[in-house]
Amino acid sequence: MRLLRQFAPGFFLVGALLVTGLVGRYLTLNPEVYFDAQRAIYEAHPIALFCHVLGGMVALLLGPFQFMAGLRARFPRAHRVTGRLYAASSVTSSIAGLTMATRAFGGFPAGLGFGMLAVLWLLTIVMAVARARQRNFTAHREWVIRSFALTLAAVTLRIYLPAHGILDGTGVIDLDFIQMYRAVAWLCWVPNLIVAEWYINASRMPRESIA
Repeated sequence: MRLLRQFAPGFFLVGALLVTGLVGRYLTLNPEVYFDAQRAIYEAHPIALFCHVLGGMVALLLGPFQFMAGLRARFPRAHRVTGRLYAASSVTSSIAGLTMATRAFGGFPAGLGFGMLAVLWLLTIVMAVARARQRNFTAHREWVIRSFALTLAAVTLRIYLPAHGILDGTGVIDLDFIQMYRAVAWLCWVPNLIVAEWYINASRMPRESIA
């Protein structure tokens, strides 16, 4: 558990840097760089797309620093400022994402998956802020963990989608792209949230029971 606390923020930051490097081009609002399956939705909602991408990028990049205990202890003011920026960007991106989820490629199953992700992402950050205002910092930390697990859906989404082409080419699975996309709309965040809940529950246990 101690090793996980020490090294996880670094892994999260690497994933965040890779994904923001990939999606940053969407901020140009140039249809030629859009994901083919989503091009029509992106062109129909340019403002929502811009807010979703920019907010998601900021949340991804700031999120790992919220879990660095040394930084929190040495620079508490910076932690509060970046925490507020993380919250604002998460709210912006989740609301914009919900707007586009209603017309997601893949129809209702994919739209529901991405819509649930947006709603839960918004709910978790609202709860995190509320607990911080109540000075219940243990609960605040747990809600931030849940929130960032959902933020990381941007990373896991881009792991699962290429995996379809690899597995399909080997004959391991027999799913067309639309079926895979519907599955990924849920796979990109549900396992993340399950792992987050496991970590939260493990952290609540006495140290001697974890060892």
